Amino acid sequence: MNGNSLRDEEPIISQLTLDEIFNGCEEFPGIIPFVREFVKSYFKPDETDKSYSSNIEKLDIYFELISLRAAGKIPTAAHYIRDFVTSHKDYKKDSIVSDSINYDLNKLIENITNYEKSETKDFFGEKISTYLLNNNYSS
Repeated sequence: MNGNSLRDEEPIISQLTLDEIFNGCEEFPGIIPFVREFVKSYFKPDETDKSYSSNIEKLDIYFELISLRAAGKIPTAAHYIRDFVTSHKDYKKDSIVSDSINYDLNKLIENITNYEKSETKDFFGEKISTYLLNNNYSS
């Protein structure tokens, strides 16, 4: 991370994790806090626009998703699927995804897509799944 690349000074370089880049740390404020502050200062509430607060809430949920994924607090899709396959009762630790594993995986993905409560919570975490389930994203 080069914090002063537009200056003629010697660059300050720091090695940061994805969590630190997105969520911030002592050396760097973080992309998500920066963008949240920008949105708050740039987009002012409009009393004639009824959708303003719901749009800001939805945007906050997206920030939360990125933040939690960057921090490793909720799994990525690849991590979630890999954990499901490797912990499946029929998996033999041979890198083969059997028909039964494949079927169960497809059912799991269908349940997440349809916002079934338990799978949604496991995949998105408590705050995001609650938002999705309370805002008519479920079928």
